[in-house]
Amino acid sequence: MKQLAKHEKRPILFLDAGALLFQGATIPADRLAAQQAKADGIIKAVQAMGLTAAGIAPQDLAGGIDYLVRAQRKTRFPWLSMNLVRQTDRRPLFAPFIITKTGSTRVAVLGLTGRVPGPAGNTDGNFMVLPWQDVLRDTLAKVRDRADMVILLSSYPCPVNERIARRFHGIHLIIQSGHATANLPPKQVDNTLICQVGAKGGYLGRMDIRWNASRRWRHDFSGQLRTVQDRLDRTNWLIKRNQWLKRHSPRDRSALDERYRELLDTRDQLRTEIRQLQKRGRTGGKGLCAYTNSFISIRTTIPEDRAVEAIIVQAARTVNRINRKRLQRQRQQFRTTNRAGQGHANNPDPGMAALAGWQTCRACHPEQTAFWLKTGHARAWQTLAAVNQQFNLNCLVCHVTLPADDKTTGYHTEQRLALLPSTFNNVGCEACHGPGKKHARQPKRVGMRKAGAVVCLTCHTPDHDNNFDFKHKLKKIRCPAPAA
Repeated sequence: MKQLAKHEKRPILFLDAGALLFQGATIPADRLAAQQAKADGIIKAVQAMGLTAAGIAPQDLAGGIDYLVRAQRKTRFPWLSMNLVRQTDRRPLFAPFIITKTGSTRVAVLGLTGRVPGPAGNTDGNFMVLPWQDVLRDTLAKVRDRADMVILLSSYPCPVNERIARRFHGIHLIIQSGHATANLPPKQVDNTLICQVGAKGGYLGRMDIRWNASRRWRHDFSGQLRTVQDRLDRTNWLIKRNQWLKRHSPRDRSALDERYRELLDTRDQLRTEIRQLQKRGRTGGKGLCAYTNSFISIRTTIPEDRAVEAIIVQAARTVNRINRKRLQRQRQQFRTTNRAGQGHANNPDPGMAALAGWQTCRACHPEQTAFWLKTGHARAWQTLAAVNQQFNLNCLVCHVTLPADDKTTGYHTEQRLALLPSTFNNVGCEACHGPGKKHARQPKRVGMRKAGAVVCLTCHTPDHDNNFDFKHKLKKIRCPAPAA
């Protein structure tokens, strides 16, 4: 945003609709300190980027309402919610809206918090979230004569936002949050545009708006154009397939010829429809407001800003330090429990006891081990350490070697991570091929699992690796075949 503000000649409004601080609606008590430290870093970073205002989603309340109230006092940008109120007197805990001037345009930005899990949206007795029907009409009345454009930051799901758009024509733009992992291009509902940037902070949404006194959007035909163009592409493919069948298939030629003529007629109709939509798009919006929309990949297209990067690095170090102390406490607690005879003293974890470690594999498979040591899997834990994330449990589980969860043992992943020997600080042989201690003792009688895409996809999920292709990646990490 700082780069856009530096290079653009037009005024910029930088907004976030919510779900900015936390991913889920609840946080386990033993993880709260680390999550709040991470949220502190996010707040400092977006403030340094020049955030104008932020909406409050249910996820932002996961750290506690008191935490968010304290955060508001320390930030220069406002947190907005018209329906997040004190339970005692139903007075808003945060500003319902702001009026700001962007260039010569007066813009009202409103906040609307989505439904919070729990009875009547009340999670801890200190606050409640009122239904949008109770507050939105009155809030809009307060800004109607003071603003040229009204923007709603909403964490309600899209169907609810569409109902709001149809009911209140004075809202010109709804930016929604918290309900999609992918970017959603603007959807026009009457005179309201509804849009959203995907979760996880991978993209910025950019909308260039040409606003005027009409306060009405030019109708957007791009969605209809895409649909008709997809049908045309499919029809062209069917025409080519029909031509191939006529040359190579022994099927009845008359039936193929009839189908070919039908496809040609369909193609002509679709081409005509596309021309008409394009013409309506060029001529049907004279004097109305217009926009263009794009999504900017933060990771790949924007160089790091040094000030923001320093904030993020410091936050990562703080979170890492908190998580390290937490794992140390758990490690001591588990060992104390075992010494007291309350755990599996002689065999603390049957799952971990079944692992041999890559050094054992090397004794019989030196060529394969030498190859593995050159892959990214062998350095998986080090990649976390390089960015102060080696004690982040959400990341760590996919950067070490663990047995598959077995609920019958009484041990869960977090306990295993707390007690994990350093020899398993990598994605070793057994992460893909399963536990190997029995195989090491009796290699001819006990085989190993053949790694497949299902195993890889437990960690290479779209959130972490959205370009994962099993066959392509397998070429990079497949070990050489054993000698005959």
